[in-house]
Amino acid sequence: MSSRLNEKQVDLNYLNNNVLAAEFYNSIVEPNVRPFSSKYLPTSWDKSEFINEKISVESHAYKEEAGAIGALEVQLKQHCEGTLERVRPIVHYVAALKELRKKSQSISSFHDEINFVHWVKDRFNDLSSTLGLSAHHFSIDTSGEPLLVKEGLGEHVISPTHFENGAYLSHPHPDHQLDMAAEDIPQIKIGKYVRFGKNASVNAGGNITIEDGVWLSPGSCLLRQDHDPYGRPSVASRTVAMTRQPPITLAQFAWVGREAMVGWDADYIGKSAIVATRSFLNSWVGDYSITGAHGKIIQYMPYKAAIMESLQPSLEDVLKISDWEKINRYWLQAYALFELEQKGLPSVLSEKLKELLACLPTKRSKVLDMHPEKGEFLSLAASRSITADGVFVADTAVAIILQRVQNTGNYTVRLKTADPWTFHLNLPLADAVTNVFTGKSSGYDLVVNNNVKKIPTQEFRLLLAEATRVSNKNGKIFFSTKQPHDYQELIAYSKQIPLSLHEQGVDEKTRQHYVVFSKI
Repeated sequence: MSSRLNEKQVDLNYLNNNVLAAEFYNSIVEPNVRPFSSKYLPTSWDKSEFINEKISVESHAYKEEAGAIGALEVQLKQHCEGTLERVRPIVHYVAALKELRKKSQSISSFHDEINFVHWVKDRFNDLSSTLGLSAHHFSIDTSGEPLLVKEGLGEHVISPTHFENGAYLSHPHPDHQLDMAAEDIPQIKIGKYVRFGKNASVNAGGNITIEDGVWLSPGSCLLRQDHDPYGRPSVASRTVAMTRQPPITLAQFAWVGREAMVGWDADYIGKSAIVATRSFLNSWVGDYSITGAHGKIIQYMPYKAAIMESLQPSLEDVLKISDWEKINRYWLQAYALFELEQKGLPSVLSEKLKELLACLPTKRSKVLDMHPEKGEFLSLAASRSITADGVFVADTAVAIILQRVQNTGNYTVRLKTADPWTFHLNLPLADAVTNVFTGKSSGYDLVVNNNVKKIPTQEFRLLLAEATRVSNKNGKIFFSTKQPHDYQELIAYSKQIPLSLHEQGVDEKTRQHYVVFSKI
């Protein structure tokens, strides 16, 4: 065997496995020969191999009298002076955000806070008109009157959507997006009775949706920036790569605590969820949960889910509820009756699904349930300390699922309510499940789609394709229905994704038809 490394083999192995295993080298080199040739040592590297000549870096003479450096700053100044012949869409957008930030610093009263948001709405409407955007591209619900809540020894004012002193929206590194088309300008949608606390900041480099009753506490930040360990270091990191912002939704009554920081991968803050004070998190937050630093779930609030999802109280009604412990007592009594009824019913979990879950190593695995129903699978995963997410959860099932999970004593499950049959799929995880450099995966080891309804073939394919996207390599995908379902079309489609058929059959206990795929 030649002692020279086969470079094509090395490259192929790297692309396939994202790792360069010692066993691989030992199998293709002679004994006692070092596996790495000198070309892999830094001292022998040619710097030019890593330089991107398409990027221009040049000295820029700084002139004191100019007062501006860089194309964006120059154009903003000229735009302000009215001397700019062609105003790019991004310049209009950034100019509006800068006006907002400066003007918010003069807010000093409740009247100022409310009047300011009307000015913001008008400014965004003007921006939409100038850029030829849809009237819905920017929307702020300013409806409602201030609510005076009198309780105990005092009173409290709940203002319609408002900004406190110093609260602002910003755009990260817009100088790298000078030629952005108008339709690519981020959309901003803000509901009613939303509070932007003092010095709260929202990085509006991507679509922002803030639903009714959301509160951003003083000093809280929606950072929306990705500090990639494989990106440029320090000052060099301020690049185009950091300007691509994913969208984020803050669901109704979500509360971001004082000085909490919400990072890049947090694309969803759940209904009535709380991000704890001074926490930093970089992952989405489930409905009706209190979440602390690094996404650690501190507590579930199933009793809130029970009343909010079942009765759909108005904001005024919510403000009148003071005894939440009483609601919890009522809920626990209702839940006890529910579990009593369930004892006489057979399990909906097939033995095959339990077997697939049992094969996963605890604490290091992640599973996703696309249709949790009553949460039997999620609570079983939690009992084994396995991290689990549930999406497309029916509104009325949220409280039951959270209570079942809470009863396991493990807080490892997140829920995200949505209507799956509209097929606006937005499953957890960023587009890249596997890091190309480290090979580390953020995907799921098991994706479950139990009790799939009879739906059109195209939508069934979409569910399978989305399940595949968020799965780990060699991860399993389990589809099951109570009624006979022709899976042959799905099996044929799976080869295009690509998936391999792992198993197909009928569970003897539940009589459910199932099919299991493995991600290649």
